[in-house]
Amino acid sequence: MPLLDDFKAIYEDPLEQGVIGHIPAEYILAAFARHPNDAPLRAVAAALVAPHPPPEPFEQQTRSAVGNICRNVDVDTLVAYCYAMAWGMQWKARGGYDNFLRSIADLTELRNNLRKLRTNELGAEHEPPQRQKAFRLFKTSNPIPRLGPSYFTKLIFFFLPKDGGGYILDSRTEDSFRGLYPELNNAPLPPNLATPDRYERYCVFVEQLAHEMEWTPCQAEQALFGAKHGPGLQWRNRIRLYLQELEQ
Repeated sequence: MPLLDDFKAIYEDPLEQGVIGHIPAEYILAAFARHPNDAPLRAVAAALVAPHPPPEPFEQQTRSAVGNICRNVDVDTLVAYCYAMAWGMQWKARGGYDNFLRSIADLTELRNNLRKLRTNELGAEHEPPQRQKAFRLFKTSNPIPRLGPSYFTKLIFFFLPKDGGGYILDSRTEDSFRGLYPELNNAPLPPNLATPDRYERYCVFVEQLAHEMEWTPCQAEQALFGAKHGPGLQWRNRIRLYLQELEQ
């Protein structure tokens, strides 16, 4: 498959993402300003403005660090949510700050969804897979306002137990999926790409690609997303050209 050959030629080695995103403390304090009577938020906010605050919330985070925070049952789920959204730079997206405030409007509903991810309380452990159930939770069962797939799949990635195998699906990884997934190359695309079944196919594809490249699935997903420089930028340009040709 020529496009897969291009992918392999561009990526001689997996991407190393490092620390990225916004400062989590800003998101935590914004959430506290919205909900000043919320006890867990108040406790964390007090620590952030203390004479000697912990340094971590004032630093950019790595994927692994955010995952450890989100899966840690000793960390309030809403505080962990702020870490995940800061890592994903939610405020930079279209309508970002307003989207953040809308998403935390109902703390009970949001915390309930996040608790279900963290503790894997998504129903019996049989088909469909837990990650597909997690997608359905945010997409149809209990959607959170202004939280679309590009952000709630980040929550699936960070909050599900490590063996949950849910990966981030946003516009860039979706473009790569469209280009590289053989069943979609010559078939008309459905009008609504964001479905639980399609998300499951995407996650399986990420795992298959990782196996073929001898990478981790996380490394495969990062390569599909690309970067603003180096091989990642080369891949972004290549997939953009392919999709333009596909639409002609």
